Amino acid sequence: METERRMVCIFCGGRAKLTRVNDLKVVSCPFCKRETELDTYQDMFDNWIDEIRKED
Repeated sequence: METERRMVCIFCGGRAKLTRVNDLKVVSCPFCKRETELDTYQDMFDNWIDEIRKED
């Protein structure tokens, strides 16, 4: 079963799609053409947020 949700792309700020196909979740952006597995995407986002917090 395939479901789709939308979110902001952390690479370009475009509107990315969160797609689930079977057990694999992928964030894909039609603007910058990047596809990232959701777990990796979440780790990258968490690291980015941590860097922002350190600056404050």
